[in-house]
Amino acid sequence: MVRRGNAASGRISSYGSRVEIQNFASEFSIMQKERHNADYDPDAAFFKSAVLASISDAEAAIQRFARAPLKDRRAFAVYVLLDLRPN
Repeated sequence: MVRRGNAASGRISSYGSRVEIQNFASEFSIMQKERHNADYDPDAAFFKSAVLASISDAEAAIQRFARAPLKDRRAFAVYVLLDLRPN
């Protein structure tokens, strides 16, 4: 399993000062990679303890995200859904 790091995903690392949002984005990216490994890597092996820790980490990130101000959560959703890069 991929272990946690402190770096947020590249697109989100510059997003505001809301650590809850940055941590959620980082955790989402990590879990997405783990899910991809589980689905598509036939040689991937997972330990129950590591999977349970990942689930706990994801749940905690979701709870912290939910405590961020609504306006910041909405801004994050817009940022993720729309291509805001200059042409």
